[in-house]
Amino acid sequence: MGEIIRQTMYVDKPWQSEVFDLVHAINPDGTEQKFDFGKVIPEPSELPPVPATASGFERSYHTPQSYWRRHNWGCTMNAWEATYRVNTKYDSPQAGLIGLHFTTKNGSPWYVFLKLSAMFPEATFLVHYLYEAGNELAWESEKFKGGYMVENIKDWQDYEKYDRIMKGQPLDKEDLERFPVEGAD
Repeated sequence: MGEIIRQTMYVDKPWQSEVFDLVHAINPDGTEQKFDFGKVIPEPSELPPVPATASGFERSYHTPQSYWRRHNWGCTMNAWEATYRVNTKYDSPQAGLIGLHFTTKNGSPWYVFLKLSAMFPEATFLVHYLYEAGNELAWESEKFKGGYMVENIKDWQDYEKYDRIMKGQPLDKEDLERFPVEGAD
């Protein structure tokens, strides 16, 4: 089946509308796609076959399209179940920001976030991930700016901290000492 990853992307308020407009698409069948990775890194109209030198794992993607997506987006499928969510936690660093919540399979669109942050170099992109790691629930948070990932926080099996972070609540004092956040006192 593959790894399912639920993600929320936040971007600084001055760039929210421009970024969300850029990644929004109407599909040929008339359905709305709130986060289309192809709007950031377009898929070629003709895809070469999966190379003979590809690993067995890479060949298991079965199609040139999923192989290309994995190597250019970071995941094998486009986003689905995308919705906009406003962070209403008044004490959260993301308070008042609209997050774009979506699901992917077999990876995160890491290259898409890098490209978006290069396209909007003054904006900060914060992405929260929730996924299954073996039999455990795992989460991580990454920050992108100017075409680079500038911060990565991973944590496993700490559900209380997961609830605080994923719901937009601030880190506690111990967390802030371990993971300094600019502007947090």
